[in-house]
Amino acid sequence: MFNASQDEVVPPACTEALWRKVGEPEIHWWEAGHYTAIWHLPKALMQMTQFFQESKPTGEAAAAAAASPSTTKQPLAEPPAAEPARKSNP
Repeated sequence: MFNASQDEVVPPACTEALWRKVGEPEIHWWEAGHYTAIWHLPKALMQMTQFFQESKPTGEAAAAAAASPSTTKQPLAEPPAAEPARKSNP
Protein backbone atom coordinates (compact mmCIF):
# COMPACT_ATOMS: atom_id res chain seq x y z
CA MET A 1 0.00 0.00 0.00
CA PHE A 2 1.14 3.52 -0.78
CA ASN A 3 -0.20 6.28 1.43
CA ALA A 4 0.34 9.97 2.13
CA SER A 5 0.96 10.79 5.78
CA GLN A 6 -0.48 14.30 5.36
CA ASP A 7 -3.47 13.21 3.23
CA GLU A 8 -6.26 15.75 3.56
CA VAL A 9 -8.77 13.60 1.59
CA VAL A 10 -8.18 10.08 2.95
CA PRO A 11 -7.21 10.40 6.63
CA PRO A 12 -4.39 8.14 7.81
CA ALA A 13 -6.83 6.50 10.26
CA CYS A 14 -8.89 5.27 7.27
CA THR A 15 -5.75 3.98 5.58
CA GLU A 16 -4.77 2.11 8.74
CA ALA A 17 -8.26 0.58 9.06
CA LEU A 18 -8.09 -0.68 5.45
CA TRP A 19 -4.54 -1.94 6.05
CA ARG A 20 -5.73 -4.02 9.01
CA LYS A 21 -8.74 -5.38 7.07
CA VAL A 22 -6.57 -6.58 4.17
CA GLY A 23 -4.15 -8.45 6.40
CA GLU A 24 -1.54 -5.77 7.14
CA PRO A 25 0.42 -5.92 3.87
CA GLU A 26 3.60 -3.92 3.33
CA ILE A 27 2.79 -0.24 3.65
CA HIS A 28 4.72 2.81 2.42
CA TRP A 29 4.06 6.22 3.97
CA TRP A 30 5.04 9.25 1.95
CA GLU A 31 5.62 12.68 3.44
CA ALA A 32 2.98 14.19 1.19
CA GLY A 33 -0.63 15.23 0.96
CA HIS A 34 -3.32 13.66 -1.21
CA TYR A 35 -2.45 15.79 -4.22
CA THR A 36 1.30 16.19 -3.71
CA ALA A 37 1.70 12.39 -3.54
CA ILE A 38 1.79 12.47 -7.36
CA TRP A 39 5.52 13.22 -7.06
CA HIS A 40 5.97 9.68 -5.70
CA LEU A 41 4.09 8.03 -8.57
CA PRO A 42 7.10 7.06 -10.76
CA LYS A 43 8.77 5.20 -7.89
CA ALA A 44 5.46 3.59 -6.87
CA LEU A 45 4.85 2.35 -10.42
CA MET A 46 8.30 0.77 -10.49
CA GLN A 47 7.67 -0.93 -7.13
CA MET A 48 4.26 -2.22 -8.24
CA THR A 49 5.70 -3.57 -11.49
CA GLN A 50 8.44 -5.37 -9.59
CA PHE A 51 5.92 -6.77 -7.09
CA PHE A 52 3.69 -8.24 -9.80
CA GLN A 53 6.63 -9.60 -11.79
CA GLU A 54 7.91 -11.40 -8.71
CA SER A 55 4.49 -12.81 -7.78
CA LYS A 56 3.53 -13.88 -11.28
CA PRO A 57 2.54 -17.58 -11.22
CA THR A 58 4.60 -20.01 -13.30
CA GLY A 59 4.17 -23.56 -14.56
CA GLU A 60 1.03 -25.37 -13.46
CA ALA A 61 -0.14 -22.43 -11.34
CA ALA A 62 0.00 -20.14 -14.38
CA ALA A 63 -1.92 -22.64 -16.50
CA ALA A 64 -4.58 -23.03 -13.80
CA ALA A 65 -4.92 -19.24 -13.46
CA ALA A 66 -5.26 -18.84 -17.22
CA ALA A 67 -8.03 -21.46 -17.34
CA SER A 68 -9.91 -20.03 -14.37
CA PRO A 69 -13.42 -18.77 -15.21
CA SER A 70 -12.65 -15.53 -13.39
CA THR A 71 -9.90 -14.71 -15.89
CA THR A 72 -11.51 -15.89 -19.11
CA LYS A 73 -13.23 -13.32 -21.25
CA GLN A 74 -16.98 -13.43 -21.01
CA PRO A 75 -19.33 -11.68 -23.42
CA LEU A 76 -20.96 -8.59 -22.04
CA ALA A 77 -24.59 -8.95 -21.08
CA GLU A 78 -27.09 -7.01 -23.11
CA PRO A 79 -28.44 -3.99 -21.28
CA PRO A 80 -32.07 -4.26 -20.18
CA ALA A 81 -34.62 -2.93 -22.65
CA ALA A 82 -35.92 0.51 -21.81
CA GLU A 83 -39.48 0.63 -20.57
CA PRO A 84 -41.85 2.65 -22.74
CA ALA A 85 -42.61 6.12 -21.44
CA ARG A 86 -45.86 6.35 -19.51
CA LYS A 87 -48.38 9.04 -20.27
CA SER A 88 -49.51 11.01 -17.29
CA ASN A 89 -53.20 11.67 -16.80
CA PRO A 90 -54.03 15.39 -16.73
